[in-house]
Amino acid sequence: MVLLVDDLILGPGRFMSWIFRQIHQMAEEELQGEAERIKQELAELYDQFEKGAINDEEFDAREHALLDRMAALQGKDGDHAETGKET
Repeated sequence: MVLLVDDLILGPGRFMSWIFRQIHQMAEEELQGEAERIKQELAELYDQFEKGAINDEEFDAREHALLDRMAALQGKDGDHAETGKET
């Protein structure tokens, strides 16, 4: 009887904990997927530049934008690792 009461009391908390773990996992997978897309776009950009399909200015602008996106992603990912550190 005591175990049933414990399950009724603790059940919702365990369920919410599971939900939060699932959300966290999905967010991590989404960030990883975005990083892979940026790497693919960079590879395509370098290929276009080497083939002469784009000029120096366009290459620099697009490369800068992609590298900024990558840095922003790494900053988001690094926020979790640096929690509690003094700056």
